[in-house]
Amino acid sequence: MSHFNFQSVEKGDVIVLKLVGSLIDSSHGITLLDKIEEFIEKGKSKFVLDMGEFVYMNSNGLSVIINLLTKARNSDGDVVICSITKKNNDILVITKLSSVFTVLDNETEAVNYFK
Repeated sequence: MSHFNFQSVEKGDVIVLKLVGSLIDSSHGITLLDKIEEFIEKGKSKFVLDMGEFVYMNSNGLSVIINLLTKARNSDGDVVICSITKKNNDILVITKLSSVFTVLDNETEAVNYFK
């Protein structure tokens, strides 16, 4: 059984989502996507995915973050990834998603990206 949860923190008009654990079951992603929908309905579509404590994602996890990116961009927003581990960054590179997502070193850089 994999463990996954997240916390959201609003920093001005940017939402920082701190992902914790592993995202390998698409049912875990539904909660995250529902939360994204709530923010978008409130007019917030700039998201930072802080992956400092995020361990692993498989194809289901990738599908969730692609879905998140699509929802944000369809609402004139974007998603920036920060604090990503080498293993997860390798997954983005292998799947060519490193050219789709903006990946920055830390949360401060990621939040400032939107200014």
